[in-house]
Amino acid sequence: MPNIRLKTMFGAATLSVATLLGPTANAQSIAACEQTIQYNLIAPQADVPEALRAFSGVWTGVWNRQLCHVLIVEQVSKEGAVTAKYVYGSNPSSNIRPGFRQLSGKINGNTLMLRRDDVSMDYKLVDPATLAGTYSRAGNGQVTGTFKKQ
Repeated sequence: MPNIRLKTMFGAATLSVATLLGPTANAQSIAACEQTIQYNLIAPQADVPEALRAFSGVWTGVWNRQLCHVLIVEQVSKEGAVTAKYVYGSNPSSNIRPGFRQLSGKINGNTLMLRRDDVSMDYKLVDPATLAGTYSRAGNGQVTGTFKKQ
């Protein structure tokens, strides 16, 4: 009998995890920008407007034709709040090593805005498959890039 009870408890634990993640959670990884990044896409709820849900997903490209960049928009709320991973590759001349940051942001109109310290990253939705990005650092000017949805 203890085996049956243990199996039932294990089944309940598995069910609880599945319930927390829900059917919309989609754990994945991407090998890009000299690293492998784990991420979890959460499909936007039905009440999220299409203009906002269009940002959800994985976007790849380069800043200034030289620095690999992946933007992973993991979650979008109906208010336009975003959770994203900002992934970047190396640029030895600028002493940049591959890495990523977990960031929160906001969609305003057709632009996703991410902020960190003195850095602004804005991504304008050009069409359903393209973002035009601008990366600005206080006192260092800005770079641009085009990012395609994967």
